[in-house]
Amino acid sequence: MGHLNAKTIGITGGIGSGKSTVCRMLESWGAHVFYSDEEAKRLMVEDPALRGELVTAFGPETYKDDGSLNRSFLAGRVFGDAEQLRVLNGLVHPRVYASFALFEKEAKANGAPLVVRESAVMPEGAATRGLDALVVVTAAEDVRLARVTRRDGSKEADVRKRMAHQDSESTFEARADRILRNDGSLDDLKSAAAELYREYTGMEPTTVTTESPYSTPPPNLPTWGNAVTRVVGRLALGLSGFRWVGPFPDLKKFVLIGAPHTTNWDFILGMALLLATGVRVNWIGKHTIFRPPFGGLMRWMGGVAVDRSRADGLVAQVCEAMQAADRMVIGLAPEGTRKHVECWKTGFYRIAVGAGVPIVIGMIDFGRKELRVDSVFEPTGDMEADIAAVRARYVGVRGKYTDKSST
Repeated sequence: MGHLNAKTIGITGGIGSGKSTVCRMLESWGAHVFYSDEEAKRLMVEDPALRGELVTAFGPETYKDDGSLNRSFLAGRVFGDAEQLRVLNGLVHPRVYASFALFEKEAKANGAPLVVRESAVMPEGAATRGLDALVVVTAAEDVRLARVTRRDGSKEADVRKRMAHQDSESTFEARADRILRNDGSLDDLKSAAAELYREYTGMEPTTVTTESPYSTPPPNLPTWGNAVTRVVGRLALGLSGFRWVGPFPDLKKFVLIGAPHTTNWDFILGMALLLATGVRVNWIGKHTIFRPPFGGLMRWMGGVAVDRSRADGLVAQVCEAMQAADRMVIGLAPEGTRKHVECWKTGFYRIAVGAGVPIVIGMIDFGRKELRVDSVFEPTGDMEADIAAVRARYVGVRGKYTDKSST
């Protein structure tokens, strides 16, 4: 029987406040969380009627040639123009509210002890209608600046511009039924989130073990696919005998390395995992393979075309693509070959440094039959020492063919 009387709360806050982190904590204790901003982005791409209305309102430049949303163009149209922003919100928000209404109904029917609507925009009036409480997560401006510049690799001036387009902390707090201060440690925030959970559920927060490890990807990650492709990916992994341990970090941009790389099965397992989780990871391919008739399929699969004849080189082209993207994960095999090598290729490291993003250490372990993320590594600039430190993380991780392993 579902928790039909479960409370429904809203969680909001400025950029870098930690509202998504609070939501992830609540999810780990069984709450069902609706990420409004991610749903809005999905609808603007996948809802044909909404796409048509946006093109009518803002012009054909709203979408790129590949069908994706032209976020920079749309942001340029609405930021600083209250009327244009009102038009955009008037088109998108009602659809998001409708999606949430369905989500809330299903969550309570399925036994959710708490339903949460997370959103960066939670004004008074219609947006808060139906909530039992509005919780605002807040932190000092310098703390939020430091978090966002580290998380996104953004410049401080760019983050300040984004902050300027959001409500002030005082405005957020004036609407709040409950305020969570997040200037301290992660443990402090967890304690505050636990108290919030107790208050609105009457239960002690206990980590919930779900039936499937393939939870909704963290909100900052790029995503792809749908329910069908996720089922296909999970079936493929199940048949392979591998399991996904996870988790992917909640970051917009990073270089994901996968090792040991000793067989073509590594690519197949990796693609099955990405389909199963819905996380989009881009890979690098020679520009000639992106021509018709298969170019569209290659891009859909995450391919990024590079021209090896260009004077600026492959690394520069990938860094340029990452810096231009709102969010992007580039996946690479650091060995650069399935054969044993004494030294790894340095491209993955130079891309991470050039794009100003961290390296996420992924593992394909045939010994344990696991696919997992080990850790997030921040390059120091000392390439030799850093690569040695990363390689050390793979001690004991077995590839399919141990004689070819370079880890």
